[in-house]
Amino acid sequence: MFPFGISVIICTFNGGNRLQLTLEALNMQSIEPGTPCEIIVVNNASTDNTVQLVEDYWGKAKSKIPLTIISEPNPGKANALLRGYNHAKYELMLLCDDDNWLQPDYIKTVFEIYREHPEIGLLGGYGKAIFDPGEEPEWFTKWGNCYACGKHHTRNGFLSKSDLSIWGAGSVLRKTMWVFLRQKGFSFYNSTAPGKALSEDAELSVAITFTGHQLYFDERLWFRHDLRGGRISWENLIQQQSVNGKTNAILYMYQIAYDLKKPTKQLVTIRYIGKILRLSFNLLKSFLRPFNKPRWIFFFHLIKELLTYRQKYIQNALKSSQWVEGIKNAQPLYRTIVK
Repeated sequence: MFPFGISVIICTFNGGNRLQLTLEALNMQSIEPGTPCEIIVVNNASTDNTVQLVEDYWGKAKSKIPLTIISEPNPGKANALLRGYNHAKYELMLLCDDDNWLQPDYIKTVFEIYREHPEIGLLGGYGKAIFDPGEEPEWFTKWGNCYACGKHHTRNGFLSKSDLSIWGAGSVLRKTMWVFLRQKGFSFYNSTAPGKALSEDAELSVAITFTGHQLYFDERLWFRHDLRGGRISWENLIQQQSVNGKTNAILYMYQIAYDLKKPTKQLVTIRYIGKILRLSFNLLKSFLRPFNKPRWIFFFHLIKELLTYRQKYIQNALKSSQWVEGIKNAQPLYRTIVK
């Protein structure tokens, strides 16, 4: 059991020009004096002056929250997450992206929620987009969820088992759960590009639901997502959806590994074909809906990935079955108490 405090983890790649406002929001958190808390900035192969800017700002802020900068030389969000989660010393681990400004009661509310529901598998909220005047695209209301923005649930509480829509940004994971998953062999499959978060949050969500725990959404947990300076465009959205389609392929292999008690290559292949057929039907439906290009782009590249690398994904399903079987309905958090 780890101390009941909170470790705020910020993974950043060349985020020096964004981090001051992120750190400022953390410094303004309304937490009680003496609350166990730390901030961990994971410098993920940055080539700018990120480290110097963080040190300078936090020194001037004179915050009572200790801040540590650690280095992860291997580029990729998944690598930075591994480093941050492993380094954290408190039971609650809050992931804060370098362009997220947490609302002032965020940390306080996280403590309240976990005291009431210590069995939560993964906790999350949502983002509110910040644009420069006149910059918000017309299509953003419909597709803002692709940028972790917009309230994507109608009520607070536990999500259904099939609902994995807790975004990595602003999410909170218990260290007990993380250690359990790692000991059983879980690791991120997707090798991500510098500064890009590519489905590692979905991989973690899937693994957590396999343990028998549910994900939890609370609308009080909101943050401002800094999208100023022309950071997004329609072309950017389409490109992101094509990559998301490719990187989500592994999730279907995890599900096959979970569904099959004694997976063999033949059984996995049959399930594999079934998954592709169902996804093809979803692709067809998405074609028939107006103004739905990002959705069908996602399904098209997901199916293309599964068809192109069929043998690789079948082998991954067989390999994943080993750690999946070790965590299946184990419910590790029900045996621990949050005080």
